[in-house]
Amino acid sequence: MIAIRAHFLTGKYVAADLATGAGRSRAEWPPHPARLFYALVDAWAALGRSAAGRRALEWLESQPGPTLRFSEAHHQPNRQTFVPVNDDIPKTGDESADFPFRVKKSRSFAAVVPFAPQVDFVWSATPESQVVQSLRDLCEATPRLGHSTSLVHLELTQETLNKSESHAVAVPLTEWVLQDDGKNVCRVPSPGRLAQLDETFTRSMNLSSAGDPKLVKKNPLLSPEPIPVAMPRPDYGTVARYGPQPTTRPLVSSFSRREWVIFRIAGPAIHVTRTLFIT
Repeated sequence: MIAIRAHFLTGKYVAADLATGAGRSRAEWPPHPARLFYALVDAWAALGRSAAGRRALEWLESQPGPTLRFSEAHHQPNRQTFVPVNDDIPKTGDESADFPFRVKKSRSFAAVVPFAPQVDFVWSATPESQVVQSLRDLCEATPRLGHSTSLVHLELTQETLNKSESHAVAVPLTEWVLQDDGKNVCRVPSPGRLAQLDETFTRSMNLSSAGDPKLVKKNPLLSPEPIPVAMPRPDYGTVARYGPQPTTRPLVSSFSRREWVIFRIAGPAIHVTRTLFIT
């Protein structure tokens, strides 16, 4: 077996449930296996698109959907925020004062606060050692799961994950497994998905190079090269049905030994924005 545990460093998970439509009024929970796969693909591209990493991702996409282990979560109110966007050409006078050549639009960021800030993805198959190491490297290079504010630490293991570690308060966990008649639908990677993502990325770069004025714009502050406006996007992908796994064992959560608790002994208070400099 092989398992990846996602620790949510800020205590929340930010990602919209795509089933809610364009409004994206509700957060996705638990994180779909496809979210994890896309995060690993992003890390693979950032690391230079190695052949070993590609083989590891192709092994992962060929597996059935993993078992999901997670706690209940509190859905935060869906608030509207005006932010600079990348997918629209501003009209004269509409540019953001802080971000020239970009216009601000209303966006919502659905989020949940899980009672236990972690999710386990567990596959029953065991890959070869080189694939395991490549997946571990990708996990260590993955900073987020979902939105860019949804920071994570991914921990890969081939050992059975402890369902009961030392924790002051026991948090009941739920296990979802693949079921033909399951009522919960999740997006999952499937064979060929990495190639589809790669092809979509290549098409978007080709559009940028072509310089079609209907599809690209130039932002001299960011890059001298044209930037795609109508960026090609991959399709929704494959879905699988999940259902709860009957169990008589108590499942509880815990703080990981990798998590830190920092106390200020002296000196000025550290603003929350400095967290990334510490971690």
